Amino acid sequence: MLTGGDTSSAHTYEIDASVVRGNRFVPGSYLDVPGRQGTVATQLGASRRVDFSDNVADGASAAGLQDGKDPPGWRAAFFWNLTNDAEELLVSNNHISCPGDKTGDGEAVAFDANGNTFGFDAARSVVAAGPDWVKIRGVLLHQQLGRTIPDHYYDTHWVWIVAGPGLGQTRRVTSYTEDHARGTVTLRIAPSWDIVPPAGAARLVLGKQFWQVYVVANEVTQASPPCQKSNLSSPRGGVIGFAAPVADSAIEGNRQVDTDGILFLSNYSAHTPSCPLCLGAGAFVTALEIRGNRIEGEYDWSSDCSWSGIHGYFVATPTPEEPPPVMGFGTVIAHNVISHADGQRGGAIDIARAGVAGPPPGNWPMVQSLLIFGNTISDISGALPRSACREGQRDRAGIRLEGPGNVRDTVLEGNRCERVDTLLEDMGVATTRLCPENGAGSCECKPR
Repeated sequence: MLTGGDTSSAHTYEIDASVVRGNRFVPGSYLDVPGRQGTVATQLGASRRVDFSDNVADGASAAGLQDGKDPPGWRAAFFWNLTNDAEELLVSNNHISCPGDKTGDGEAVAFDANGNTFGFDAARSVVAAGPDWVKIRGVLLHQQLGRTIPDHYYDTHWVWIVAGPGLGQTRRVTSYTEDHARGTVTLRIAPSWDIVPPAGAARLVLGKQFWQVYVVANEVTQASPPCQKSNLSSPRGGVIGFAAPVADSAIEGNRQVDTDGILFLSNYSAHTPSCPLCLGAGAFVTALEIRGNRIEGEYDWSSDCSWSGIHGYFVATPTPEEPPPVMGFGTVIAHNVISHADGQRGGAIDIARAGVAGPPPGNWPMVQSLLIFGNTISDISGALPRSACREGQRDRAGIRLEGPGNVRDTVLEGNRCERVDTLLEDMGVATTRLCPENGAGSCECKPR
């Protein structure tokens, strides 16, 4: 448990150039049902050039229980947070069983935003920029997590271009200067911009993130046996996912059985007069590749509280002073095999609102330039789940893009659907479907 939660803001918390390999973790008896907590195998608050591979989280084991009558299993298996950045992190060939057998969300491999710090109350407009710098109008936050921060605190934080030309670029801050008289901040970045963000046309956000994180060839099971499917919070367990800013990363070649599948979350919260309790924060997803995974079944197919498949969420505060920027750009979902597993709204690949979609009219572009191709989806068919969580699921679908108008410029090609009730629900804007001559078996194209 190396979360760095008590680290002083004057000192950078680091886990660098380290190897965590070949360990076997077994659960103890700790269980706090009201707090949705239980035994966790590992928690790391930062990672730079870390190899986390070939470990076993054996949730079916009773060897570590304080009483043989206590339930085995995990609250979660392998968990990261953002006390500092996680960069060039490899999570590979780990074996995880029964991560959802205690309580809580039951994550298998989780990347969480807890501990993140953002430099501004909201996305800020660019007033000038050059090859390796950018100037914005705004005042940096000088308190974080209830503490006054030292000079140079935002060095090694990251900036993301979230609107305008250069959208999707993310760069590390090397240094910064504040001009209090003019109310501006100049950030030096590395490497140089591919496209220099133009003054008056681009917006950026400053914070920590997961960068070049590779989650590869892990095995996760929540099947019974060996697991008990005994989560006391809800029918959940086994998700691999990012609920935090992430860029240039991959989830590839993993196999999940009876789990919550793969998750990524895009969100934006602006601290404004209309929302004084909101935090200036967000989860921005850029160039995330979800490729070549196998998702077989879910925790409880018969319940709408159980979500699986590949599900991406977007949500933003309804602040009229600060409409949401683009929060997800260039995500690739390709060559995955999904069977008998669907998301919160019923899609095996499900891109859905997690709440309010910004201020009225609510059709802001939030997820842009998704590429969904070469996936095989099967057995998304049959009776609707019982409405225990009142999610309003209307059908079982292969691919589902939610609206109104929040998902834009998606490209669909070569996705195969077998025994799927509804092939495609497309409420996006400017979706492109690349169809073969004969669309038989296609999720996105009608047979000719």
